[in-house]
Amino acid sequence: MNFQILHTRLVNIRLITNALCILLITPVCAFSQPASKTSPIVISVNTDHTVCKSYMGLGVQWDPGFVDYSPEQWNVIFQRVSIIKPQFIRCCMMATSYCTGFNANGQPEFNWDSPDMKRLYPILSYCQAHNITVLLGEWAAPFGMQIDDPRWSTIIADGLKYLIFTRGYTCIRLYNKQNEPTGDAASFAQWSKSQLSLHQALVRANLSRFVQQVAPDTSGEELFPWVQMCATQIPQIVGAYELHWYATDNDITSDHVESALRGVRKMINHTDPHGNLKPFFLGESGTSDTLASQTGNWKNGDSNILIRTPRYGTLMADYAVQTMRAGLAGMSVWDLDDAMHIQMDGETAPTAANPNGYNLKVWGFWNTLGPEMGDPSDSDIRPWFYAWTMLSRHFPRGSKIVLTNNPDVQGLRSSAAIISKNGALALSVALVNDSDTSRTVRLVVPNATGKLNIFQFDYSSTLTRATDTGLPLIHRNVLGIRLNSGLVVHLPANSLVVLSTLRDGMPLKLTTGKVAHTSSISLISADGTHTILRGTSLQFDADVQPDQVPVTWKVSSLNGTPTTVAVVDRHGRVTGLHTGTVLLLATSSAPGSMKSASITLHITNSKTLTDNLTNWTKMYSHSSSLVFDKVHAEKFQGQAVRLKRITDKPQSVVYKLVHLSTFSIKVFYTGSFGDQVKIAVSKEGVHWTDVDIVRSAPVANGMFKPTHLTPASQLPPANYLRITLQDNATIYAPQLAKVTLKASVGAK
Repeated sequence: MNFQILHTRLVNIRLITNALCILLITPVCAFSQPASKTSPIVISVNTDHTVCKSYMGLGVQWDPGFVDYSPEQWNVIFQRVSIIKPQFIRCCMMATSYCTGFNANGQPEFNWDSPDMKRLYPILSYCQAHNITVLLGEWAAPFGMQIDDPRWSTIIADGLKYLIFTRGYTCIRLYNKQNEPTGDAASFAQWSKSQLSLHQALVRANLSRFVQQVAPDTSGEELFPWVQMCATQIPQIVGAYELHWYATDNDITSDHVESALRGVRKMINHTDPHGNLKPFFLGESGTSDTLASQTGNWKNGDSNILIRTPRYGTLMADYAVQTMRAGLAGMSVWDLDDAMHIQMDGETAPTAANPNGYNLKVWGFWNTLGPEMGDPSDSDIRPWFYAWTMLSRHFPRGSKIVLTNNPDVQGLRSSAAIISKNGALALSVALVNDSDTSRTVRLVVPNATGKLNIFQFDYSSTLTRATDTGLPLIHRNVLGIRLNSGLVVHLPANSLVVLSTLRDGMPLKLTTGKVAHTSSISLISADGTHTILRGTSLQFDADVQPDQVPVTWKVSSLNGTPTTVAVVDRHGRVTGLHTGTVLLLATSSAPGSMKSASITLHITNSKTLTDNLTNWTKMYSHSSSLVFDKVHAEKFQGQAVRLKRITDKPQSVVYKLVHLSTFSIKVFYTGSFGDQVKIAVSKEGVHWTDVDIVRSAPVANGMFKPTHLTPASQLPPANYLRITLQDNATIYAPQLAKVTLKASVGAK
């Protein structure tokens, strides 16, 4: 996103002081368990299984303004940031903030005391003093340059030399050249050339040992494909992989965030020669539904109507927990304060005709301009501030994220971290319940020995708030608990609970090799099918409850004897060698129990993948502005769920099926079909070839007409298929109703 920034006004400092006190002072109280009519759901922490070796933490977008803050305003901002305790920030600017142009010899000229720079220095000084990592970057190329103009790289290197070597801002450890390049219609070839020139400039300036380049900073349709292209084509210059994802509510509540990001993390590890050593994180994040429940999450252009509600805090906590579970190194949210950014088509300041004419992007933890816009209460801290604070403070930089099980209960997710502090270990656990039903869980850490004091922090829409702060946090001390026996915790509907030993001097002591007893095991394939095309492979995962301990894999004939039809590796990847039927067996062994699960697999010369579009599970990837439409089935031949856009811009879904041979796609559309839907295929998921389609005659169906799209001729060799809903101003049409893909290989 490209943004402009406005200044803020001072708000009640007493609010900050009281909020800080409540966050930092934990009252000792007796612990009482809520009654539960059913057995608690077991959440087990496997401290032997590391998901992320060195967590970079949770952060926030914090940009300099275009109007000077007063000392009092800066003081309020700093006090609020000190409550959040972000572990890193993303901060964007323009080269024109410090470069005034070029002299007659073509050399850049600089002004380090410009108003823009004077607004940047307080942010960097605060981060330097508080050991907060800074991801610095620029919105777009300056002075009308093309993005691959090497002069831009030279300007950036000169700017970093001044900030790091002259002013001493060694907190700048990451750098991003060009915000959301696909939004500026940059091609990957041009963009990668630009990144290579920056790498060369950083090396020449002796900066490459201080600052790592992050890439690709993409969003929208090219959210994931550019990561793969970076890992394939320019891994030598990428120090960390980073994306922007404004996930839909359904992406979050359906676990799609976790599964999709885990897939990208695995791809980086396998594609980049040093990928497993490089962080992967989100540089911008938020929720993006525009027509949720037919009312919308956005208003005033680029804004979010949930931002003032407790629900947003639960959604973003769930989002953060899923990124941890997926193996990401961190996540930064958009953004700190509404007053930083205005709508692109809005006024930058009030006018005589419109004295309250600030046209802000409403996304922040607060709006400091609330009083000036006629709403003083809008400058108060919003509920989601506290949810983010709970997570940021208890999952600090350097934590080791470890595995927690997935009990497959709607809305219930967890993550855990081992923190090294002053030579001792501490534990933090986050429990999220984003459902409308309360849950009771039993937290077990089998490797924990001895007793611990646990501090519990609660966030939900129903918590009692202090009258003068509105702080939605209740603190509870659980003293002398043995976590290897378990701790029962109640989670209200739509809530976040953080449990931590960080605030106590009693260290966490761990043994190894102990896991919770296995109660169940189930097998899941990567594409939701039990059919493997001969000569190809399909990944299977074992969902072991209550702890995702390793399993052993075996394929055999149906009667259990050895077979040559297929083989399986130790990670659960099955390769079909000949046509036939085999049995896949996964066995989990834990103290006192052994559980196995098996499924029948068919190795064939042809395979069909059918997606009825009720969830995201069968897609390889999709654009961020798509949702499932679950209303007015009567207008769509009774089909209860379809996929539609929530923006007038093109949106795509991508499927992966090795040796794709043909497809059939059911679409509902309005008006004249034209080119409302475009189909393309790719062999490697990077370079795409458009496909001519044949459309069946629509059946009269009122406003929405159904049709089936099939290829007009034989497809080129392909493993990926992309369906794009074009930029029709009628965002509710066309709608995808069903996708059927077929793959085939020659008979053998």
